[in-house]
Amino acid sequence: MRIFASTLEMKIVRGEEAVRCPARVGERGSSLVEASLVAVFILIPLLCGVINFGRAYFYSIEVVNAADAAAQFGAQNTGSTMTNTTGMTTAAQNEAPDIATTCSGGPGACWTSIVPSWGCECSGTSTPGGGTNVCSLTLASCGTAHLVNFVYVTTAATYTPYFNFLGLFPSMTLRGQAKVRLAAQ
Repeated sequence: MRIFASTLEMKIVRGEEAVRCPARVGERGSSLVEASLVAVFILIPLLCGVINFGRAYFYSIEVVNAADAAAQFGAQNTGSTMTNTTGMTTAAQNEAPDIATTCSGGPGACWTSIVPSWGCECSGTSTPGGGTNVCSLTLASCGTAHLVNFVYVTTAATYTPYFNFLGLFPSMTLRGQAKVRLAAQ
């Protein structure tokens, strides 16, 4: 007589015939209860966290790409597009169509700020000369360095997660920035 043990039941084999022993009455369904508890308290919150993280990552990429698109729009030339802050704002919003322009309080992302600016600086420094949205520097004021125009854009959006269990997934602010330097013409 051989005895084989498995997780489901005990089998006693006599010759060609297997005889099944009944499972213990007190342990019936305990695996189903354990699996249900694991699913409810571990797997479902983990899945919700993965979904929230993935959406936040997607929106953060859109926010950064929007800043890049706005700076590229402003960098087309040192004339009218460099000072066209409305055009840069529109370029940023067009680059991120999944981000709402107004916050409704529901899940998703909405713009909180798009701030385009421009100016000039000497090529050896990153300190703007003359302030933002104005260029009061001259070639002579830079000495041996070159006069460089720049476009700088910062973007910010608020992401509200789809799932929020007991405050584990709070709203967060996603930020992007881009700076493009241009030779003065």
